[in-house]
Amino acid sequence: MRPIIILFTFLFFVIGLATGKNKVISLLTENRKTPIGIDHTVLRFSWQTISDEQGVIQSAMEQ
Repeated sequence: MRPIIILFTFLFFVIGLATGKNKVISLLTENRKTPIGIDHTVLRFSWQTISDEQGVIQSAMEQ
């Protein structure tokens, strides 16, 4: 149950950041779009970012 809570917290945080010119797309957990039934204790998240501006990169991630 705890991994699901962490997942939803992470997704809401990332989606909240996507309201400006920069957007986060292709959110995946353990390489799945719908991560239901994952039994891992440590989850791997991946995403892609797009921006209206050129040269925008992600410089950090906090866990």
